[in-house]
Amino acid sequence: MDEKTELENDFLKVLFGLLMIPTFALWVGFVFVELWKWFIVPTFGIAPLRLVPAMGLACFVQWATIETHSRRHEKPSEGYWEMLAIGAISPAIALLAGWVIHLFM
Repeated sequence: MDEKTELENDFLKVLFGLLMIPTFALWVGFVFVELWKWFIVPTFGIAPLRLVPAMGLACFVQWATIETHSRRHEKPSEGYWEMLAIGAISPAIALLAGWVIHLFM
């Protein structure tokens, strides 16, 4: 692969990553709203949470519980795809688990 093509690929990855930030924020916010509605509202009688505050709370929780990893990937793209998979799949797993658990409430 020549240098120009590699630079173009890197640029597209950065652009795609920037576009995924609001997408993941909306997705995580939606999951947070649903989990809040299923567990916090009936348990504590607290008002339902709307999407934008949920996005802010999710951002805060993620920041407050952040773990740094010093893993190095052989190829930089491996870390990129791992980040995308975690951003998309982790909330889906939490939503699925929460949905199953809330069926027993």
